[in-house]
Amino acid sequence: MGSRSARRSWIVVLAAAVGLVLTPARFTPSTAVAAAPSAPTASAGGSQLYTAHDASGRVTVTVFRNTSSDAREIWTDQEITVGDDAMVAIGGGATAVEYPAGALLTASYPNDSRTGWIVSAKDHAIKQEYRLTTYVIGLKIAGMTRDELKNYLVYHDEGRAYGSTPSAASHLDSNTDVLLGGGFRTFWNGWGQLATGSYPSGPVEWTASSKDHLHASPGTVQSWAIGIKRNLPVGTIDPYVSRPAASQRSNHPSSTARVEPGFVMTGGGGKVASDGQGCALWSLDPSIDNSGYQTFSVRAKDHAEPGTGITWAWTMGIRLV
Repeated sequence: MGSRSARRSWIVVLAAAVGLVLTPARFTPSTAVAAAPSAPTASAGGSQLYTAHDASGRVTVTVFRNTSSDAREIWTDQEITVGDDAMVAIGGGATAVEYPAGALLTASYPNDSRTGWIVSAKDHAIKQEYRLTTYVIGLKIAGMTRDELKNYLVYHDEGRAYGSTPSAASHLDSNTDVLLGGGFRTFWNGWGQLATGSYPSGPVEWTASSKDHLHASPGTVQSWAIGIKRNLPVGTIDPYVSRPAASQRSNHPSSTARVEPGFVMTGGGGKVASDGQGCALWSLDPSIDNSGYQTFSVRAKDHAEPGTGITWAWTMGIRLV
């Protein structure tokens, strides 16, 4: 069965511990030194990036993408909604900016109505205005209305941890649920917390991690595990979890994983393990390559001070049998 195959293919990679090193405040402070703004969520509809179907032809996912029209230093709670009223939001991602100074991700998680995905990002220590790109993955299954499908989806967000390098996991029920993906959110003041991971850490477990950088700024990270009931009125869900795709060690590491044919990609994850001052994530993005494979890419970078790291990328998928 697919679930047993997913377990056999499971590889858990231990992240290297990231040490906190304080440095003199010799950078031009950005507006990120203030507390994260508490502005209301700004919502935008996305344009269709691609649509894919599983081998049965009954499971459909569409990835929607939106790029902001203006540039800012800090983006807080930017929402992208699915462009199909029959779909439920089950995954997403975001791209901040790599150069010249760069900006890093601080949140990527589902909204409460399951109609969209919410993203936050910030510059850090060095001012950088940039346009934010957001992604949301929508799901629909033939023979089920949106409300019916929503009742078979599971969103758990109990995982929370506080510290300079916090890490927290949320879990689904292994007896009834299939993992579709997950998300994360950081809560911070001062210099802030930067994302270092949002990834599957077990067959029904999703872990999120973050770090302060250059200056001590402990905060909280929250994780989401998103799943679907294995047994549906229209059939049985067969899950797919890719092996982690690892990058080479670099100061700007990136890696891409893909979903095998016959499955639709429902989510993706990634993390970075680093040394020196460390690296953080600036992009988690779903896409499709020139060969038609659905992919998920993870990109990280050092920031203001040298550091190197390795990224790992995962994809999650399902098909109906």
